[in-house]
Amino acid sequence: MTTMTEATTRSLKVPGAEITYYVRPADAPSAEPVLMIIGSPMGAGGFGTLAGHFPDRTVVTYDPRGVDRSVKDDPASQSTPEQHADDLHRVIADLDMGPVDLFASSGGAVNALAFVARHPEQVRTLSRMSRRSRRSCPIARLPWPRRRPSPTRTRRRGSGRRWRSSSPP
Repeated sequence: MTTMTEATTRSLKVPGAEITYYVRPADAPSAEPVLMIIGSPMGAGGFGTLAGHFPDRTVVTYDPRGVDRSVKDDPASQSTPEQHADDLHRVIADLDMGPVDLFASSGGAVNALAFVARHPEQVRTLSRMSRRSRRSCPIARLPWPRRRPSPTRTRRRGSGRRWRSSSPP
């Protein structure tokens, strides 16, 4: 079983909200960049187990504005990917640990694309998991090479016919 240093809770006042984020330092000194794991609307609590699989590097998770411990000044207001991107920018700047590797899931992938479009200098690598991010953010509409699935994937789909995917590999 993987063990990890206990997370330190930090908060940061940003325009329209107070953002809470959690820093889990690496078990030993590491040259690896910070790994930031984000989702939306899921907060940091949903990534505790995943964060525990990276004891060799500092892992940061956060609660997006209006979720869990990140409180919006106006709870009824809508949050946009651009606001979330600015929040991410401020959290990473507050860490002062250089560009991060960013893993983004679900709505966090949409927010991450908006973030990378605005602040590419703060990200070393972006890994995203979301089908809707291609529709929600202009930068995600860049052309991806078309590919054919393996026969195994075709059989699993159950159609028996050939199909193409425009999704990124």
